[in-house]
Amino acid sequence: MMNDLPAMFPLSGFSATPVEDPASYSIKYLLLTGGTTADHAISNEIWILQKDNEQISLIHASVPASLNLQGSRLFYYDSKPYLMVLTSEGNRLYISDNFGLEWKQTGENQSFPQEFRVRSNASVFTDSENYIWIFGGISSEQAQITDAWRGRLNKFTGM
Repeated sequence: MMNDLPAMFPLSGFSATPVEDPASYSIKYLLLTGGTTADHAISNEIWILQKDNEQISLIHASVPASLNLQGSRLFYYDSKPYLMVLTSEGNRLYISDNFGLEWKQTGENQSFPQEFRVRSNASVFTDSENYIWIFGGISSEQAQITDAWRGRLNKFTGM
C-alpha cells in the first residue's frame, strides 16, 4: 500500500487516462473522474495522481461546478487531456491547457457532429494516427448504445 485515499476518492465506475508529455520528465501521471466512493457516494471531481517516491500525490483539478461528471470520459489527444461530458445540451468536450489542473469547454470547432448520438459511459480511446474512437455507452433514455464512432478534432479553433 502506498498511502490512504481521501473519503471522496472514487473506487469504482470512474474514467481514467494516463498523461505523459515526452518533452518533460515531470509530466507523467493519471487523471481520474466520476465514479463512486467506498461509501457509495457520487464523486464529482477530477483527481490528478502522481507518484512521488513511495507515495502518491493527489491533487483536485478545478472544474466548472455545473458539470455532472458521472458517466464522463477522459482521454488524452494531441498532447492535451480532454473530457467528454453529457450535459442538458448533449455531449460537450472540455480541455485542459495545463495538463488537467483547470478545464474549459472547447470551441465550436471542437464539438461532436450533429449526427453523433448523445451518450454517457462510453469507452473512449485514441490511436497512433490521432483518431478518437468512441464505443457504445448509455443513451439519454438509459438504453445501451451499440455503435462505434471514429473522428478527429479540428486543431485550428478559436476557443
